[in-house]
Amino acid sequence: MKKISGKEKAKDQAFKLLSYRPRSIKEIEDRLKKKDYSSRVISEVTKNLKRLKFLDDREFARMWVENRIRTKPMGRYRLYQELIQKGIDRELIEKTLGNYQEEEEIELAKELIRRKLKRSYQNLDEVTTKRRLYGFLQRRGFSYDTIQEVLKIIKEKAE
Repeated sequence: MKKISGKEKAKDQAFKLLSYRPRSIKEIEDRLKKKDYSSRVISEVTKNLKRLKFLDDREFARMWVENRIRTKPMGRYRLYQELIQKGIDRELIEKTLGNYQEEEEIELAKELIRRKLKRSYQNLDEVTTKRRLYGFLQRRGFSYDTIQEVLKIIKEKAE
């Protein structure tokens, strides 16, 4: 019976992780470190996966932002923080989020507010509603300016 090397096991583990969803280089490195693979093995595996185009932080960041906007709309600040946690370089994050236009962010925030107003806040006074909506959008990573703009638009439409 053929003995499988540590490098092969690490590569199999990395492919298993990548089969669930795309990952950043740092995510793969961290997960392999948790499994007690040596730094040398981790480096070789990630280098090989990059060469084969299974690991690409630029593509990962782009896909992550698109997916998050589509499935769980959020603002630039939250997306930025999530990508930092995934180990993506700040410059690359800036480039990726540069494609995310302010108008898109305002439209996303407006849609979130519309959905929220349909389900909740009907029995609350205007000040409480505004405060809660502000907090909701802030937790989703929208900027102060975006929130102010959206709340102003929503108020104008209500009048």
